[in-house]
Amino acid sequence: MRSENVEEPIDGSMENADWIKMSWDLPWIQDADTLREFLRERGISVSDFKQLPVYRNNVKRLKWLRDL
Repeated sequence: MRSENVEEPIDGSMENADWIKMSWDLPWIQDADTLREFLRERGISVSDFKQLPVYRNNVKRLKWLRDL
C-alpha cells in the first residue's frame, strides 16, 4: 500500500509520463549491452527500466530492446 506522502516517480506511469519519454531519446545507445551499462551507472535495474514508458513504448520498434 502506498503512503499518501510518497510521490509516484517521474515517468512511473502513462498518466505522468513526460511526452519526450514516448520516443527513444538516447540516440547514442543502440544495443542492449550499452543500455545495461548506462542503467547500472545510474543505479537503475533492468526490471525497473522495463516498467517505464520509454521502454514499453519502444520495445516493439527497437528490436534490440527485447534482448535487455
